[in-house]
Amino acid sequence: MIGVSDQVINWLSAADAEERADLARRWARLRQADGDDLTEEHALAYLTDLAALAARTAARGWRLYGSFA
Repeated sequence: MIGVSDQVINWLSAADAEERADLARRWARLRQADGDDLTEEHALAYLTDLAALAARTAARGWRLYGSFA
C-alpha cells in the first residue's frame, strides 16, 4: 500500500482532458514497449476515473492510497 503524493493528487484533479490524453498516450506507449497490451483508450479511461477520484479526495482533504498487484 502506498500513499499518493499531494502533488500527484493536485495535478490529476486539475488536469484538463488534453493533459490527460497526452499522459494516456505516453503511458500506453511505455507499457506497450514493455509488452503490455494497454491501449490509449483504456489508459485514458483509467486516468479519467482516477482524476475524478483525486478531485473528490482533494476536495475533502483526504489522502489517496493505492497498491500494486
